[in-house]
Amino acid sequence: MKPEQSQKSEKNNKPVPLAQAPTEVQLAVDLIMLLEQQQLPVATVLAALAIVQKDFQRQLVMGKASDNPKDNSAHKAADQTAQ
Repeated sequence: MKPEQSQKSEKNNKPVPLAQAPTEVQLAVDLIMLLEQQQLPVATVLAALAIVQKDFQRQLVMGKASDNPKDNSAHKAADQTAQ
């Protein structure tokens, strides 16, 4: 789905502009676009997403999830690697 396309509201089934869609829908659309641009095999993308999901679930269980992405361990590790 492209960003200019609309989502349908679950309540009334009317299109909702992406800018007004819930944050998780906007993020999902951004991730889909990013992953499609990489032109990787679907199995590779799904394997990577499984790793990401496990990491974020671990953060949530350990109480390390934060509204500030810079506070999350995966981002800290990426920042340290970039230095």
